[in-house]
Amino acid sequence: MSHPIFLRVGTESHIDLSMFVDSVRDFLHILKDVDATVSENQHGSVKWKVDTLEKQDAAVIGVIPYPRKPFIDSSHFVEEQIIENTNLLSSKAERTKYLSDRALERIGKMAHRTETIGPMAIWTPSNGRPKQETAITKDTLRNIVELTGPKYSGFGSIAGSLDEISVHKSNEFRVWDRITQKPVRCMFSHEMEEKVKDFLRRDVVVVGMMQMNNSGAPLSMKVDELMLAKPDPNFLSATNLCGVIKDFTGGVSLKQYLEESADE
Repeated sequence: MSHPIFLRVGTESHIDLSMFVDSVRDFLHILKDVDATVSENQHGSVKWKVDTLEKQDAAVIGVIPYPRKPFIDSSHFVEEQIIENTNLLSSKAERTKYLSDRALERIGKMAHRTETIGPMAIWTPSNGRPKQETAITKDTLRNIVELTGPKYSGFGSIAGSLDEISVHKSNEFRVWDRITQKPVRCMFSHEMEEKVKDFLRRDVVVVGMMQMNNSGAPLSMKVDELMLAKPDPNFLSATNLCGVIKDFTGGVSLKQYLEESADE
């Protein structure tokens, strides 16, 4: 069963209408972006409908997910990821793989407004499971700036899994860096588009000019070259395992060997 998720827009009794509308819009985009990442479908797996709109000490809106056929309802995991990532960003400059760059940017916009209207809150009620809640504050904004703000640039390469291609405003994709286990935003030319599509969800090596944070971890890259990563030489596929051990079954068929082994 789907459960609602709530947003409190600041802590002030009266705020500018534009700030309320922009915050709700950002909240919706975060829900949709995380849903698209979790479901691995650009349109997402659920529709979000208004369930509650009320005024307590501050404006509160609650939305409830409705699964879209033929998708499995993963809204509970989407809500958990939003709360988990917001908690992470409020304590340190980290996020999980389910929070895209676009969703991170939206949380940053909401965090920036807290300087004017006070901290925001996101929560899900108990409803048979533990209540989950988080806050968007000035600390959230500071950690997002630390996470996304480039400190150094240099030519280099990264290796990892290519996912989340976007051609909406610019041509870019994400690579989940093997070393840092963090996503790296990669901008590519139109000429690379077909290759990028062919390499989706495959291990790649990307070469180009990188922007890095103060720890030297890559944040983004302008791609000069893209290639498939070479397979691990220590890894043997099932096909390559054939014949590695000579006369493994002692001359009998594999079926007979397994039946005799089971009887022992």
